[in-house]
Amino acid sequence: MNINKNILLLAETNFILDLIFEQAPESERLFVLARKHDLQLIVPEYSFAEAEGNIGTTIQKRHASLDTALVALKQSERSAYHDVIPLIQQLEHFKTRSIAEEQPNLHAKIEHLAQIASIIPFSGDIAARAELRGLRRLAPMKASDRNIYESILHFAQANRSPGTQMIFLTRDIGDFDFPYLHQELAELSVELRFSAGDCIRRIRELLEI
Repeated sequence: MNINKNILLLAETNFILDLIFEQAPESERLFVLARKHDLQLIVPEYSFAEAEGNIGTTIQKRHASLDTALVALKQSERSAYHDVIPLIQQLEHFKTRSIAEEQPNLHAKIEHLAQIASIIPFSGDIAARAELRGLRRLAPMKASDRNIYESILHFAQANRSPGTQMIFLTRDIGDFDFPYLHQELAELSVELRFSAGDCIRRIRELLEI
């Protein structure tokens, strides 16, 4: 088996969220494959910050949905449907545990992942290039995606070398699937992939496994 350690996996916010929320088996398999073959995981600092913020937003939305459900269930409790009382108690317990345990646990997972990954520092230069990209109306169109993309470009320009192949994983196909983005990345030896499964297949090809 030919182990090529010059394969770099570049990932962004969605990959972090997939791993910490444990909601995407293919992302977890990709992470395990990269760790097994000692492939370097590269993530923009901006993505870690964005993921941190997403945790609070996700839990707030979840709690809002729980509160709505609890109001409806408590109205039913006052009618003949007394069998909903255990369900109400379970949901209230889940909400209490979520506040006390889930959020700290998710932040701890992010910290652990940050220790494993190599982080692309977010800088004024990257932010300026992302801003200029927006003024030029070049994809990606979302400001957050531009900051991530310019972080990836900055890293690729600084680290390209003969024999090094970089793979950039993003699920945002509508924001990144433009021919000139593919070309811009390809010139820096970066392949653009839109699913963890596709990344797994490509890495296996490169590793000849």
